[in-house]
Amino acid sequence: MVCRINYRPDFAPVVKYASKASKHAELVASLLSALTPDEMIAEFLQLAGKNTKCKNPCVHIILSPAAGERLTDAQWRQLCERTAQEFGMTQWVAFKHNDTSIQHVSLVGSRIGPSGKAWSTSNDRFRMRTICREFEREHGLRPTPERSHDIRINKDEIEKAQRLCQSGTRPTPVPDRLAIAVAAKAALREPTLMDFQECLSRQGITTRWRHDEQGRPIGVSFGRGEACISGTHAGVSAQMLSLHYSDKGTNIHEQTRRATITGRTSTMVGASGGGDLQADTGGPARQYESTGGNTPPTERPSRSPDQFSGADSAPIREVGNLVVRALSGLAVMCEDMARDGDRFNKERTRRPRLLIQFRPRARTIKREIPR
Repeated sequence: MVCRINYRPDFAPVVKYASKASKHAELVASLLSALTPDEMIAEFLQLAGKNTKCKNPCVHIILSPAAGERLTDAQWRQLCERTAQEFGMTQWVAFKHNDTSIQHVSLVGSRIGPSGKAWSTSNDRFRMRTICREFEREHGLRPTPERSHDIRINKDEIEKAQRLCQSGTRPTPVPDRLAIAVAAKAALREPTLMDFQECLSRQGITTRWRHDEQGRPIGVSFGRGEACISGTHAGVSAQMLSLHYSDKGTNIHEQTRRATITGRTSTMVGASGGGDLQADTGGPARQYESTGGNTPPTERPSRSPDQFSGADSAPIREVGNLVVRALSGLAVMCEDMARDGDRFNKERTRRPRLLIQFRPRARTIKREIPR
């Protein structure tokens, strides 16, 4: 079973989406007395009004089995009741959607109980995953992976592209973000990460990496023109690329970190007011970062310290001067902070005495003022 949990501030859009006629929605189970979507929304809002502090009182849970498997209405009802019992939902309604090849159910519930208290969302995804695994074992269903690498494109975006294509505004009915995602999935056949990025670059797709403080890649996105899609939605996340290419001897950490570190050094040199910023930002590593991996950074051969002279030593001297200035400024800042800390401690110990001596004098002066 695949499960997704979303929390929303309003019930109306979620209920209308779950009961939309274009999705061929069928009511599977409900713990509401209302029968129409408008009555359901009013009943949800009536109980949610008891708690005005909860910003997202509406919970939307989407459940779906593995591809090719279908559940009966009794099985869907059992799964929804077990989910509602786990979280303590007293108001919920479930609709089955048949608009796609994979059968799925939208469960809409309220986090607010009869007493006005909202149930906790702590470990909600872990609890739902446990329910789905137990349900799969009981009914002999095929287990699904915890993280899906399928392309996630909104169906409304696809329908909009089809309408624009029929009207002659777009040349093809395929959305730009979907075309980028398909190209990224197809580029996984390349043997190395560099070939993967070069394959996308030949199609005009730029690869952008996001790193943490240690320089490790934690995110990736793909863009072409104004269209951009994250690696998670394209089914080619940074974690998935790391696992895919680590088995082939590719160090994704070093390849993606090198461009980022070089780009930061160029920016620091330019900010210090020294060095040739145009020469630094136009280097191979900077181009590799801006173009998304079209050209790998060129490594210079190792040389002794005596061989660094002339034009090659200018950027190194600028970086060294920048480090010295930074350390000097840090030392001065530490001295100022220590001095301010000592002064604060002295004032804090003297402050109670000053207040005791000052208050009586203030009252005396106030009485002597002529009216």
